[in-house]
Amino acid sequence: MAQTITRIPERYHVGFAKLKLLTPQTVTSILQVVEQLPPTSKIKEMVSAITSNLPSVGREDAEVIVRTLYSLYVFRADTPDAPLSELVASIVVAMQASGKDSLALQDKEKAEFQDNLTRLLRSSVLETSSKIQQLKTDYETLFYDAKILTDIRPLFADPKERPVSAAITHTLKIVCHEAGGEHKELFFALSSEDIRTIKKVVERAEAKEESLKSLLKDMKLTDLS
Repeated sequence: MAQTITRIPERYHVGFAKLKLLTPQTVTSILQVVEQLPPTSKIKEMVSAITSNLPSVGREDAEVIVRTLYSLYVFRADTPDAPLSELVASIVVAMQASGKDSLALQDKEKAEFQDNLTRLLRSSVLETSSKIQQLKTDYETLFYDAKILTDIRPLFADPKERPVSAAITHTLKIVCHEAGGEHKELFFALSSEDIRTIKKVVERAEAKEESLKSLLKDMKLTDLS
């Protein structure tokens, strides 16, 4: 069964543009670093390893390259027996058809790009790591970051006078990553009791995680979390 890409999604334009600029030597160096990592490495760990060993590859560039490669590995997983050469060739055509100068390939660049991408899509570590990443993030909305903002809100009897009392307030800020690739910020007002409730919920989740880790160990199953 053929496996082709007809259009480069906009959120991956930067990633493919960065892949286009990689030299064969840099690809070799990236693969040497990646293949030394455990297959369970997280994206941040992989990016840190690449940038630590290859200062010429910036952290932002490394992350966008790895995420783009992950997307291709996930795409390939649906038809693993399809020739890789067909997928890579279709990517070149899609890049040319994008109308973006950053993605367009000169005739003399095509063969090198195809060879580089083919090598990057044959990494056993990247393949396994991308599958683990998909397993853990196959949800419509993903948690990204959180912060609790604590303030004092004064109460005035007369706006011209000093406050007569005050209340301590908390605001929970949650940043999530949606399926469309956008980040979304949510804000929740919290009381002191709400904070204690969240703390109990987190502690309970940690206890359940430790229990399940013990179960995985007893069953001799690899913990991918």
